[in-house]
Amino acid sequence: MRKALIASIALLAVVVFGIAGGAAYAAGSAQAAGPASAGGQAGSAPALAKDAVIVKARGIVTTVDETAKTFSCHWKAKDWTFKTNDKTTYTVGDKPGAWSDLKVKSMVSVTGHDEGSDHVADKVAIRAPRSAGAAPKSN
Repeated sequence: MRKALIASIALLAVVVFGIAGGAAYAAGSAQAAGPASAGGQAGSAPALAKDAVIVKARGIVTTVDETAKTFSCHWKAKDWTFKTNDKTTYTVGDKPGAWSDLKVKSMVSVTGHDEGSDHVADKVAIRAPRSAGAAPKSN
């Protein structure tokens, strides 16, 4: 009986924290966030309207349009197209990056916002490529 009670409490905690975490970041869906920070620090995202919709996505880059400065990525069953601008920041691993680092088949995590029907990328984190001899991590 005691084991069942402990297991039930543990399961409840996982569900509650899983839902809370999923509400904060759900891959493949746009999430409404609270008031955006007006930070103004170097590298921070631009200040957004109080009711701005924050977009978070991650996936594999499928297209890069040099002319329009847009890129698309695929995650699970959804394709995302993002516009970029002069305020978009890029990182490659833990180092600063640039638009030119964005390549087809790169793994990315994107944080942005909606402007009308467009997704605009504020931050693009590009996974650093593995070195040629690096073996995948084992569990």
